[in-house]
Amino acid sequence: MSKGFFDKCGEPDDIVFGELRAALANEASKFLPIIMPNFDFKEVDLSEWFDETEIDRIKHISAIKFTDVYSFSSVDMLIPILRDKVGEFSYAEAITDINKTVAKKRMHISADGKENFFSDSNKTEKFRLKAQQELLMKFDMPVYEKHLAGKKGLCVLDLGCGNGVALMNRLGGRNEISKIIGIEYDKAATDSANAKYGSENVKFYCCDVEANDFKERLTAIMEENDIDKFDFVNLLAVMSHFKSPFKVLRAAKSCCRK
Repeated sequence: MSKGFFDKCGEPDDIVFGELRAALANEASKFLPIIMPNFDFKEVDLSEWFDETEIDRIKHISAIKFTDVYSFSSVDMLIPILRDKVGEFSYAEAITDINKTVAKKRMHISADGKENFFSDSNKTEKFRLKAQQELLMKFDMPVYEKHLAGKKGLCVLDLGCGNGVALMNRLGGRNEISKIIGIEYDKAATDSANAKYGSENVKFYCCDVEANDFKERLTAIMEENDIDKFDFVNLLAVMSHFKSPFKVLRAAKSCCRK
C-alpha cells in the first residue's frame, strides 16, 4: 500500500474496495498490510466505508514496511514473514468454501494439476499479453531507439520471450541486432516462436531460468551459437513472475559484456 491507496473507495467500481469487501465476506480471511515508507496505514480513517468490526480485522495485524527492492526479493523470503504474521496457510484452506473446479479454472490449473496460465495455448493469457504489449510499446520503443542508435553487431538475450511476438516486434527488424536468443519455459511457445521467427541468427530455447543449472544451460546455448558474450538482456514484463529475480539476473549478467 502507498499514499492514496484508499482514495477511491467511495467509487462503486473501485477495485480496492471490491477486493476488501470480498475478503471480509470470508470470516477466515486475515489481512497483512505491506506499506511504503511514506504511508501511515494506522492513521487512515476507514469509517466511511467499513464498520468498526471490519476495520479491526483490516488493521488487526501490524503492517510490514517495504523499504526497498531487496525487502522481498523473492517469494521464498516473503512466505516465512506471512507465516509469522498470519499463521499457517495452504492452497487447500484457501478454497475450502468455494467450488474447487471453478477455483482451479480461475487459477489456471489444468486437469493434470499443473499451472498453465502462461502457456501459449491459454486464450486468457494470449489476450492479456496482446493488450499488455500494445500498451507497453508506446513507452518502451523510444527507449530502444535511444539506446540502440549508432550500435551494430549486438547479441541479445531475451528472458521470458513467450511465443516471440513481443520480442520480434521490437528487435526483429533492427539493423543493430546481430543475434537473438530467446529463453522461455513453455515448450509450446518456443516451438511456435521457432516456427515463425527462427533462423540462423534467431533461436528460441525451452529452459527454466530459475533452475539450478540455468547458467550452465545458457553457457551451452551460447557456445552452440558462437556467442562469446551478450550485449544486453531484454526482459518484457516478466520480473514479477520470478520467485528469485536477483538469482536470475546474476546468472544472466555473468554472460554479458561489462
